[in-house]
Amino acid sequence: MSTTNRQPVEDFYAPAIDLMIQEHVTFPQATALLGKDLTPDQCVGHSRRQAFRELYQAMLLAHYATKGGVEQTQKAVIVGAILSDAERLREMGKMKEASDATDKAAGILGLKGAETTFNLWGDLSGTDLQRAREEIQARKAASRPN
Repeated sequence: MSTTNRQPVEDFYAPAIDLMIQEHVTFPQATALLGKDLTPDQCVGHSRRQAFRELYQAMLLAHYATKGGVEQTQKAVIVGAILSDAERLREMGKMKEASDATDKAAGILGLKGAETTFNLWGDLSGTDLQRAREEIQARKAASRPN
């Protein structure tokens, strides 16, 4: 039988990943901000660990879901990712691309299109419609030469 030698989740992974997601920094930058003195090789080693990758993926999905909506749904995750990218584009000064991304998110959420639909005949009763028909026919008859 083979046993998997799984490395433990280090106590600095969650705060480092949070910095990576929130501040858009790399893992070495995040660990430096946390006061961890890791070499580049150590950073690569930690970032390749399965425990790190699983925690990163879970925290990233949770971040996207909170940006995209209250529910932890696929739609919320996708919208959250798009809005996060739009935020990053705005920070880079790419306003057109950020606007396009935000527009795409609005489309996914069903927020695009007419804000209200106006029903021209919605408030009219059958009697009102009949009166309108009669009035139109009377005007047509009056405008015809005899």
